[in-house]
Amino acid sequence: MQKISETISQVLNPETSTQEPAKTMANRSKSSLEGESVLHEYRDAQRAEGVQKPEDVQSNIIQFDKCLEFLEKAGKEYISPKFQIWKEDHLIIFKLLVYFYQDKPNAEKHGIDLHKGILLSGPVGCGKTSLMTLLRFMLAPKEQYIIKSARDITLEFIQDGYPVINKYSKAAFQQTSGELTPKAYCFDDLGVESNIKYYGNPTNVMAEILLSRHDMFISRHMLTHTTTNLSASEIESCYGNRVRSRLREIMNVIAFDKGSKDKRV
Repeated sequence: MQKISETISQVLNPETSTQEPAKTMANRSKSSLEGESVLHEYRDAQRAEGVQKPEDVQSNIIQFDKCLEFLEKAGKEYISPKFQIWKEDHLIIFKLLVYFYQDKPNAEKHGIDLHKGILLSGPVGCGKTSLMTLLRFMLAPKEQYIIKSARDITLEFIQDGYPVINKYSKAAFQQTSGELTPKAYCFDDLGVESNIKYYGNPTNVMAEILLSRHDMFISRHMLTHTTTNLSASEIESCYGNRVRSRLREIMNVIAFDKGSKDKRV
C-alpha cells in the first residue's frame, strides 16, 4: 500500500473538488503513475478503437481516465499480472468513485445517497472484491474501510461465540483524533456463509451483525459496505425480509449486469 500511495497520480480536479476525501487524496498524491505520456497513450488507444467516453462518466471533480490508469496498475501489482479494467465496467467504477469522492452532482444524477454505504452485487467472478480492495488504496486513511469475508466471520463465531457479533457491530469503534469513531466494514461475499450452529443453537451471524449495524447507522452513522452474488430475492431468502429492508436503508445498491463475464478466466 505504501508503494501505491507514493506512485498514485492526482485523480481529482483540484480547481473544482470541494469534498474532504478528495482534498486529502489530492494532497497525498505528489507524483503521477507513469507521467502524462500514459494518459495520452490511453486516450489515443480509445480513439483508435473508436471508443467514445459516455456522458454518464463525465465529472468536474474526478479525472476518470487517471482513476482507470491507477486501478489497472494497482490491480496488476496487487491482484494479478493479468488484471485489467474492462470497458463494460466503466460505469460501475465511475459510480463507486462518485460515492467515495463525494461528487454531489453525479451522485444526484445516478441516484446515489452519499450518506449510505455500498452494496455491490453481481455474478461470480465479475470483479466485485477486486474493485472494493483497490478503491481502498485511493482513499485517505480515515476514509478507508476494513474488508472482511463473511465466511471468515462465521468461522470466527464458531470459535469465539456471540461476542463476535458485538465485535463487528456495537463494539466496532476506533480512536481517531482523540475520539471514538465507528469502523466502516466491507463484508465480502455476503451469502457465501451459511447458517451454523453454536452449541446446538442455529444463528444467522451476518443477519445479526447487519441488523445491529443498522441500529448503529441510525445512532452513530456507522457505515457498512458489502459485496454479494445474491439478488434481492435471494438476500431475503437467506436473511429474511427485515434484513433486506434494513440493507436498503443503509446501502446504495450498485449492480453489475447479470451477464457480466467471469474475469478470472
